[in-house]
Amino acid sequence: MTAHQLIATLLTDEFGVSADRLVPSVTVRQLGLDSLSIAELAMLLEEGTGINIENLLTEHSTLEELTTALTPTPRASAVVG
Repeated sequence: MTAHQLIATLLTDEFGVSADRLVPSVTVRQLGLDSLSIAELAMLLEEGTGINIENLLTEHSTLEELTTALTPTPRASAVVG
């Protein structure tokens, strides 16, 4: 499951957000999540990704920024010389 899919699934299934509201530029606050819900979302995302996201939801406020932060970057290949 990609970071985008995980975020979308959690927001729709756990927090009752309508899927048509999940646009890249929306913030979790604009989706109606309060501080407690944001903390719960952070915990669920951390469980789902294994990434420590202590301040991620406040640092990356839009869904696009959050998805980017949770998406692993490819590692550079070692150069054998």
